[in-house]
Amino acid sequence: MISYDKAYELARELKSSEEYRVYTQAKAKAFENEMNKNLYKEMKNISYAINAAYLAGQQPDGELSEKYQKLMGVLSLNSDVMAFMQAEYRINQMMTDVFKILSEAVDLRLDFMAE
Repeated sequence: MISYDKAYELARELKSSEEYRVYTQAKAKAFENEMNKNLYKEMKNISYAINAAYLAGQQPDGELSEKYQKLMGVLSLNSDVMAFMQAEYRINQMMTDVFKILSEAVDLRLDFMAE
C-alpha cells in the first residue's frame, strides 16, 4: 500500500513553495482586470484547439492560428499577464519535474515513444 500521507505532504510542500506563491500573486494581479482574464481564457481555448488538431494529425485552421497569434501579441504587451504566464510556466515545469521523478521511480517512462 502506498503512503498517501507522503503524497499529501508533497502537496503541502508544493503549495508552500515560492513558485506557487509567485504564481497565485501574479494570477490575482493579472486577472484583476476582467478583460485580461477573458483574453487569456480565449487564448488558452484556442491553444487547446490547435493542440487537439495536431494530436489528431491535422493542420489547425489557419484562421484559428492567426487569431492565436493576435491574442498572444495583445497579451504580450501586458506586463501583468506576462508575469502570470511566466509564473504559470515555472509551476508547470516544477509539476512536470515531480511527475518525471515519480514516474521514473516506478518505471513508468514513456521514452519508448521517442523511438
